[in-house]
Amino acid sequence: MQTQRIDEKLSFLHTDNHPARQATGQAAGQNTKAAPTILSRAAEVYISAKGRELSAMDAPDDRLTPAEAALAAEQNELDEKRAKKDEAAAIEQRIATDEKLTDDDKALLQKEADKLKRAGMTDEDWLSAFYKKGRELERQYNAEGLTGEDKRLIGTQISENAKNIGEFQNIIKEKAEHTDALRRQSVQERADLDAAAAKEKENAAPKEDNATANAVTSLTAALTKKALDDAESKDKDDAGHKDAARSE
Repeated sequence: MQTQRIDEKLSFLHTDNHPARQATGQAAGQNTKAAPTILSRAAEVYISAKGRELSAMDAPDDRLTPAEAALAAEQNELDEKRAKKDEAAAIEQRIATDEKLTDDDKALLQKEADKLKRAGMTDEDWLSAFYKKGRELERQYNAEGLTGEDKRLIGTQISENAKNIGEFQNIIKEKAEHTDALRRQSVQERADLDAAAAKEKENAAPKEDNATANAVTSLTAALTKKALDDAESKDKDDAGHKDAARSE
């Protein structure tokens, strides 16, 4: 499901009725110099984090198996979303504590924080938002004084919201199953690599043993030949001594 489509379904989170958007409109003609500067600083922090992530991706770990790489990519995506949430929280913290900010500054910063929070939402976050919307729609549907047409319109929204809930439940389930399969696959891939390394080492071992055996054989043959030569030489010497003794 595309993010744009999700944003459309969750328009209640960021419509023109949102307090932050109303404040932005009210402050349109006010001083706008300070807020862009603050936003630039916030952007620098986010871009720096993104740059570090891209730098890490430029030098991937060749030791990862395909499944391990896929799991790492999933984790990187979650980390990126978490970073956006943290940045949004930091902006909102500044809005709450920085007394130097004007209303215009706060409105622009809140708009940026809302954008980061939406970009940082996980599937579980979207599902939670749809559940929350469902409860609100049920409350509206059961309110007093509604006409039949009002109930029909709200009922249509309830049905659409329930459909969205079902879709995200399936998405979360399928992703969980896919992640579990990747984990099992990564274990098998790692075991296969270890087995291949052990086999390679095993195949290399006989070669080393043969080389050692050949060296020992050669040395033994050389020593044996020298011993025979020495014995033959000694026999000749002894024979010579005996002949000399007889002649005396």
